[in-house]
Amino acid sequence: MRAAWIDRYEKDVAAAIGGVKVGEVDTPAVGDDEVMVRVKAAAVNPLDILTITGGVKLIQDYSMPLVLGNEFSGYVDSVTGFRIGGCGRFLGDNHAAIPWL
Repeated sequence: MRAAWIDRYEKDVAAAIGGVKVGEVDTPAVGDDEVMVRVKAAAVNPLDILTITGGVKLIQDYSMPLVLGNEFSGYVDSVTGFRIGGCGRFLGDNHAAIPWL
């Protein structure tokens, strides 16, 4: 899958943005009670800047490399189970998410 990621935090915003890599990474396996969403659109927001500069380390210190992204939309590409988390999600369903909500 195509992704944007960082290998380390950079305190300087320009250096942090310059340190973002984009390329192919291994597609994670879909676990129990999970869905795989094929992303068609993604957004960059202020939380992403805080993340790449280490501004949220006191709250959440991520392990590296860190694949970025908090807002996206797409469609369900694969699913493990008939109902996920009490909410029906089926192949081909459109989906939009802000995962941290």
